[in-house]
Amino acid sequence: MSMRKAKAIVVGLDAVCMPLIKKFAGEGAMPNTKRLMRQGIYGEVMPCIPAYTPTNWTTIATGARPGTTGAANWADNKPGDRLSREPMSTFDSRAIKAETIFEVAERQGLRSLAVAYPGSYPTRTKRSMVVAPIPRGLVSLRIQPGAVYCTGNERLPKTEEIILSKATGWRGLRAGEAALEGEIAMEARLSARLAPISGPEAAKQAGATEDGAEIESLTRAGAGNAGEERIDRMVLNVLVRKGKRAYEEVLVCEGKDTSKRIAETSKGKWSKWRVVKVPSPEGRKKGTVRFKLIKLAGDGKRMILLRSEVYPTDGFSHPKALSGELLEKVGPYIEHSGASAAGLKLMDVVMEEMGYQVDWQVKAAKYLMETRGWDIFYNHWHFPDSVEHFFLAPADPESPAYDKKLAKKSLDVLRGAYALGDRLVGGLMEMADEKTFVAVVSDHGNSVNKFTCESPKLLSEKGLTVFEEVPGGIATVSYGMRIDWRRSRAYPYGGAQICVNLKGREPHGVVEPRDYEKVQEEIIDALLDWREPTTGKRAVALALKKKDAQVIGYWGEHCGDVVFIYNSGFAWGRAKGDATISVSAGGANHGPQIPTTWTGVASNMAALVMSGPGLKRGYERDPAKLGYMNLVDFAPTLCYGLGIEPPVTSQGAVMLDLFSDSGRGKDVGKGRGKRAR
Repeated sequence: MSMRKAKAIVVGLDAVCMPLIKKFAGEGAMPNTKRLMRQGIYGEVMPCIPAYTPTNWTTIATGARPGTTGAANWADNKPGDRLSREPMSTFDSRAIKAETIFEVAERQGLRSLAVAYPGSYPTRTKRSMVVAPIPRGLVSLRIQPGAVYCTGNERLPKTEEIILSKATGWRGLRAGEAALEGEIAMEARLSARLAPISGPEAAKQAGATEDGAEIESLTRAGAGNAGEERIDRMVLNVLVRKGKRAYEEVLVCEGKDTSKRIAETSKGKWSKWRVVKVPSPEGRKKGTVRFKLIKLAGDGKRMILLRSEVYPTDGFSHPKALSGELLEKVGPYIEHSGASAAGLKLMDVVMEEMGYQVDWQVKAAKYLMETRGWDIFYNHWHFPDSVEHFFLAPADPESPAYDKKLAKKSLDVLRGAYALGDRLVGGLMEMADEKTFVAVVSDHGNSVNKFTCESPKLLSEKGLTVFEEVPGGIATVSYGMRIDWRRSRAYPYGGAQICVNLKGREPHGVVEPRDYEKVQEEIIDALLDWREPTTGKRAVALALKKKDAQVIGYWGEHCGDVVFIYNSGFAWGRAKGDATISVSAGGANHGPQIPTTWTGVASNMAALVMSGPGLKRGYERDPAKLGYMNLVDFAPTLCYGLGIEPPVTSQGAVMLDLFSDSGRGKDVGKGRGKRAR
């Protein structure tokens, strides 16, 4: 009788941290995660520096450090790149140079499924499955972003105004029927070729603008003309119909014809999903869309109408045939809510759409388990990170933006996001048996900004970088400035690295090779002498030459000449006035701050909760005795438990203290070191 092989379910919850997990699990908002904690191990985990999203999700799947994976930044830039080179997002598997657990599993006879997981697409395997891939970041495949349309008397952030007037000239309108009409539109820029993706743009498309990445000052933005552009605009007609006493129904139509309706919705209800052909940069594409009427006054004068994101009907899976099958059996997918997660007023509908996304991922995993079968499941769910960036600050008394009036509501939003994550955990746990490892893991946590640091301004003050106040152009950096390469000895390279403008390597290099180390030391001196003037605190926790950066996992062609990380509470951004550091206006970050950043509310450390055969029960590692768990150790530890070899480029260790003595060497790791034939 053959024994069933072990399986793994890895639930990736972006940015969740142990302090908030413990709080919300203790309050009853995360019952599935709490059960997992009782059944297995849990604790804080050290992410790779800097705590970037693509950097650490790549490490979770490879067991390798940034110097080996190539995911040291948001894009695969290299010092010395020609200015016209088009970099690739490190969410794209082609930018990842380390072997993944998906590849090693397939080589040993196992099949994997990755859902919305960074670095998993284009797939590098034959039998593995990928669904809802994100090769360009969190905004990868959507055709059109969602939108909220509201009348001018509704004051909501990030919305589009719709003007309603008396309906005229409509086919299908009953004689004498009172109705109002308006127009909404979707548009896209059509280009001869797509513009290159810079590091900040890659971060922006990854949804990381709230993490300060849009001002990372990566100076390798593309050169050249992006080609002739024109706007493709699609106008839809909105009809607001009156019932016996009040306006109560909204139709969205292609033209003024009720028979060509795309959506029919009444207050608080979603319309049915419909397939529509809408503008995209590559021409019109088919996608799925639905609408929800959030608010409609009886007199028709106030209205809020939500349109979901438009996601494609095909091309969102590997194998390709899965897309149509999942669309039919599971339903349409969305990458984001149609409403902004930055405000409280529409948070209910944001949570509703994110709940739909959670349920979709669970249903897809179950369907593919039943119809195709898989042994290793990895997913990535980003929503907790989005709400932490906006709502940690008003909820955390250590933030300059703490707001007593908003603290409870902000904490409720965080609790709601973590509860949805727990719903995802619970749904996936239903597919686990006694031989299944179930892991809830994050790539980092989040911590509030106390001070804002503008490193390009510091480099300018120290005479290392010379900027020209010219908007746009080649090598655009933060705030419309660009580098004068002829007079600059150094330049910003991502948010946590700086490069020497080295002659012989850089297209416009000015620093002689003999002076390379001298300039490195000038940069490091500037960073370590950088202090916040009122407190005297250092802005930078550590700054290392490239040759020394190996101690934190950095080496290779993608590594800058100086690698640094900010101190707790310090984050990148635009400082006020002429200052290089100023008190933060709010927000929370993970990328700039050293991982060992804590407040009384949250932590910048990653989190791990895992149960499975041979693992201890209710075990939390004591970092004072054994040190923190490390994300680089996750993949090799999981492979150990599964009894398969880890990725060949894995550089982590097996965390043997997580396993019980009775379990080690029995059910756990059966057949370890042997490849499946």
